[in-house]
Amino acid sequence: RDTAYECNMPLEMAQKFHDKYIEKFMAEFSGMQTMMVAQQEQATVDLQTAWGTAFEQKRHLADRAVRALGGDRLVEELRVSGLSVSVALAEAFAAAGERLFSEDSYVEARGGNLFGYSPDTARQEIQRLRADADFMNIYGDRRHPEHDTAQQRMDQLYSIAREEG
Repeated sequence: RDTAYECNMPLEMAQKFHDKYIEKFMAEFSGMQTMMVAQQEQATVDLQTAWGTAFEQKRHLADRAVRALGGDRLVEELRVSGLSVSVALAEAFAAAGERLFSEDSYVEARGGNLFGYSPDTARQEIQRLRADADFMNIYGDRRHPEHDTAQQRMDQLYSIAREEG
């Protein structure tokens, strides 16, 4: 409006110019949305192909890792930037989730200890896990695919916590 006024553009011409600009903007925006949906669908197909039957489990691990590492702020940043459709990032976060939440990251071969936890450290980890709603949902749901891992982790932590220092 201000630019049209500065250019001494007649009101009718300015209105028509505005309407055409909005029309063009909306068409471009719609095209971008269509492209993002297509990218999201292709990323999903690519991940389903790569992960096969583990797709749902890896997607869940990736989601948990994103939330554990960056919370809602990271989720929103990935969405706004368009990076939420990145296959490479999905694979990276799934790998991080596997390391953070899978059995291999909990169990260490040396004496059955979790990364050499002391009894005090094990008690602190038990308290931290009990405050983690996602972990407690898995731990409390015997049908969840990660339940056995969570159960084993807690059993080992309680065993360590009972040891004398």
